[in-house]
Amino acid sequence: MELGFGNQDDSVNGATHVFWSMVWIDDAGIKFNQSKAWDGNETGFSGINSINGDLAGNIKDNGDNIATDTPGWYLMVITSSVSGRNLVYDIQFNKPEIWLMGPVVGNSDWKEQAEGWLCTIPDTFNASLSHLLLLPVSRVAMVTVCVHT
Repeated sequence: MELGFGNQDDSVNGATHVFWSMVWIDDAGIKFNQSKAWDGNETGFSGINSINGDLAGNIKDNGDNIATDTPGWYLMVITSSVSGRNLVYDIQFNKPEIWLMGPVVGNSDWKEQAEGWLCTIPDTFNASLSHLLLLPVSRVAMVTVCVHT
């Protein structure tokens, strides 16, 4: 699987050097790229400067793919920087947490991580995340992926 990062929509709080995605990682592994293309510029395990986060211990190298023996959804946060002429990638692998927030759940001040509003993340690759928003259609909810950096 190849992931493209670098779009403004993927950035964390407008930071142009920090990007996130919720990704399924298994023993086959993934690579990422600055563009959403498989164009020979992909970055694999060997291109990572450092690995951190709640689930960092699950991550391994599998033929330069970023892989794991513990398949599942991971919140992957990439912090990029420049060292000389090279791009440097420091990556966090965290538990994926999706929370409901805002007036639809009685939270008029948009408090993050309000008790009782953590959604259940599926444990299979092909599961739909649409079941997370089984709310009346007359209400609007905001889903946020909590990025702990």
